[in-house]
Parts: sequence; C-alpha cells; structure tokens
Amino acid sequence: MTAIKLYAVNTDAAFIQNNKQMDTRVWLQQKLADESGLATEEIHFDREFEQLSLDSLSVITLAYELESYTGKELIDPSVFSEYNTINKLAAWLETQK
Repeated sequence: MTAIKLYAVNTDAAFIQNNKQMDTRVWLQQKLADESGLATEEIHFDREFEQLSLDSLSVITLAYELESYTGKELIDPSVFSEYNTINKLAAWLETQK
C-alpha cells in the first residue's frame, strides 16, 4: 500500500500577496544583478538603485522587462527613481491593479 501525502494550501489573501511580492523581489534582485554586473547577494532589498550605478539604457530595459513580467503596461522608467529600492518598487507594483 502506498502512502499519499496531502499538503495544505494557504489561501489567505495576505499570505498570497506576500508571496507574490517576494517573487517580484527575487525577480527584481536577479534582473538588477544582471544589469549591474553585481552578484545577487550584493543586491539587498533595501539597497537604493542609485548605488548600483545603472545607466539610463539599463533602467529603460528593466522597465520594459518589468512590464512583461507583471503584465502591466507602460511602466515609466522613472519608477526606479521614485520607488528606489526593491522593497518600495515591489510594494508599489502590488498597488497597480
């Protein structure tokens, strides 16, 4: 007889939203590492984007990729200045339904 394992799925809205934000944060961390040439371990969620020495083409590229990743249209590259950390940008993205 084979045992079957059952896993509980948390359907709590706050839990689901926190996981989406974490996924977005990890995605942003990887993309910022790719664009800046830094290791992902050096890109902390509260590190200001300005400290990463990204050029304007990198920021435009990130905005375009962020549109594709989130399915949100017309993300202005200036959001990287206004919401200048991964945590701030991920929180802002969650408010953009």
